[in-house]
Formats: sequence, structure tokens, C-alpha cells
Amino acid sequence: MRQYKLIIIYLFSIFSIEAQIENIINNLTNQDTHIISEEEISNGIKDALNIGVSKSCESASSIDGFLKNELIKIKFPEEAKKVKKSLKKIGLENQINEFIISMNRAAEDATKEASNILLEAIRTMSIQDAVKILNGKNNAATNYLYAESSEEFKKTFKPIIDKSISNNQVAKNWNKIIKVYNKIPMTENINPDIKNYVLEKTIEGIFTLIAQEEKKIRENPENRVTELLQKVFDI
Repeated sequence: MRQYKLIIIYLFSIFSIEAQIENIINNLTNQDTHIISEEEISNGIKDALNIGVSKSCESASSIDGFLKNELIKIKFPEEAKKVKKSLKKIGLENQINEFIISMNRAAEDATKEASNILLEAIRTMSIQDAVKILNGKNNAATNYLYAESSEEFKKTFKPIIDKSISNNQVAKNWNKIIKVYNKIPMTENINPDIKNYVLEKTIEGIFTLIAQEEKKIRENPENRVTELLQKVFDI
């Protein structure tokens, strides 16, 4: 009887050890799935930015992409509020609205060519920068892209926006407004650089949308549309 008990105890101990070994193997296997290389991190961050840039530029370049999106809509220049107020008083609100529409149409048209410039900037990101970005804030990748590319982007983008401003008669609409305003007695001459204003606001709008897309990828697994994004942002 004693022998049977010993055999049973022995068998139980073997099964227990095997179960423990199996758990250890399973844990190691699960850990292995989360092992990720720096190169994968770099490619994952680039994927996130590529998606963010493509989606943002596609959205912003559509009809009303700027005009109907209050987050990025280009409004009457802040420093020219006096102009707007004075013209409204004399019943020229339509001219003001036409000018605002023309600025936003210029931004929408120009944004069609923005993605190619930004995608090239993403391509040159270093692995070290990508690793820092992964552990950063929800807009860390967008901030990096802006810091690294905004000046070069502005230079390349300026002739594109200038052409779009001309095609959408932004300057013409602005000059009409200023001409009327300057004829009003007791007014102070105000004439902001409208071309530069539209350029800055268009770039600001594009990066605002890119930051939104990055945040979606970081916070919501449903927006991690590739296997690499799932792997990188799930660690």
C-alpha cells in the first residue's frame, strides 16, 4: 500500500513539474512576441507619420477641407480686426466672406502637393530619433517632423502656395478690402503680408491634422492598420 502511495506522489510531482515547465515556455514565447528591434521601431514610427501625412493632406486638400473644419479654418487676420470691423459697419460683409473663402480655397489647393514634400522628410528620420519619439507624447512624431522639416517645407511650399493664392484671387480680394478700408476717414493703415499669412496658416493646419492622426494611432488599436504599427505601439 505504501508503495502505491509513493508511486502516486511521484507521478503527481512529475506532472506538476511538467506543468511548471510548460508555463515557463509559454511565458517566454509570449515575451518573445513583444521583442522589437530598433529598426522595427523606426519603420513603425515612419509608418505612423506616413499615414498621418497622407490622411491629413487628403482631408485638408478636399473641397471645404480647410473652410468647414473649424480646427484649421483660416480666418480673417487677427492683426486686421479693425479692418473687418470697419467694413462690416459699412455693409461689406460679403467682401469679407469672399476673402476668407479665397484664403481657404488656396490652402486646400496647395495642400494637394504638400504630402510629397513631407513624406521625403520622414524617409530621412534616424533610428535614434524614432526610439525617442516612441516613448514621447501623443504628438511627439508630429513635433519632430515639424522641427526637422518646417523651414525646408516652407521654402519648397512657398511657390506652391503663391500660385494657389494667385489662382484663387486671394491677393486681389485683399487689395479690394484694403482699398475700401483706406478710404474710410480716421482709419489707421493696416496691411499684413497676406501671402505669408496664408502660407503659415496652411502649414499650421496640416500639422494640426497630422498630430490628430498620430494621437489616434497611439491611443486606439483600431487605427493601427498594419502589423508593424500593432507591434510597435503595443509595447
